[in-house]
Amino acid sequence: MAGMRTMMLTSLVVTLASAGIAYSQTSKDPHYTRTQIRHMTVDAHTVQDYKTLEAYFYFRRQVFSSKAREAKAEWVRRSRILPISTPWLKYPSPVDAARNLYEYYALKVSDMTKNAEHYEMLAAAASPTSKGTLLAPGS
Repeated sequence: MAGMRTMMLTSLVVTLASAGIAYSQTSKDPHYTRTQIRHMTVDAHTVQDYKTLEAYFYFRRQVFSSKAREAKAEWVRRSRILPISTPWLKYPSPVDAARNLYEYYALKVSDMTKNAEHYEMLAAAASPTSKGTLLAPGS
């Protein structure tokens, strides 16, 4: 009984700590809606537009990276608790659900990194100091 209380208390502390971290991270959030980002990506033509999008996607990468770390820790925790083959569990098992969530966040980190690097490249190409260094398509 005491072990159960300790485990519940530990999970409560971790939850509250992560909520505090999430709150501090969202205070720096650019606060763009999905529609605003879509319009910004279509209308971006200046270096400042590209840098704004680059910063947004790098910020989102950090958010998803943090979520991926948490999901991986949960996946590892669930893997230790539940045996691999338990026929009485429905699919997806808690271990599979945690793994799927981790893989989703890892994919989002990759997507955000690609987007940020794309806009970083566009900003560098559009800057006045690099006008002569643009690459031809397909090079």
